[in-house]
Amino acid sequence: MRERERERERERVHENLRTGFGRRTRRRRIMASLGKIIRDDKHPVWLVDAIVLSAVVYSSAPEEELKIIEREYGLPATARYEFVAEKELRENGYGNCKQTLLVVRSLVDSHYIVACRGSSDISDALVDLRFLHRTMSLTPGAAHAGFLDRAKTIPLEYFRRLLVRGENVVLAGHSLGGAVASLLALRY
Repeated sequence: MRERERERERERVHENLRTGFGRRTRRRRIMASLGKIIRDDKHPVWLVDAIVLSAVVYSSAPEEELKIIEREYGLPATARYEFVAEKELRENGYGNCKQTLLVVRSLVDSHYIVACRGSSDISDALVDLRFLHRTMSLTPGAAHAGFLDRAKTIPLEYFRRLLVRGENVVLAGHSLGGAVASLLALRY
């Protein structure tokens, strides 16, 4: 069932990309605000990667979206990535993950970026509305219950193995995704 839904979403995205409906408007808005930052070589590579991928994660075809952004707006030479395959993530426990995310490896700076998508559909809006705070088990304090529950669905073992190997992992996101990425960092 889930695979069929993904296939329908891919078809809709490709049609939108072909016709420019919806996606182009979002892309223009994103690039208008981020264009100067990502083309400015004064920022660290990991920060530019986090910004670019926090925008790309909203697409159900992120590799295609990245190519379109490159073609239409240009990206810095450092924006070269290897996307971790969905199959590899599923094999590492991500089949039940409720958070949409991308895991990529920078081909230039050899760090990993985990970009968490922000609110984009009704299920995300329902998470946003669960705003009562819940006590956290690993650290003192409390967090937004919806964000915390979403962060807890992300398995950590894959990221732990990267860290044990000495890899750098950058957690990023916008809106709901930024909150989830922050809570994920506390779970490490």
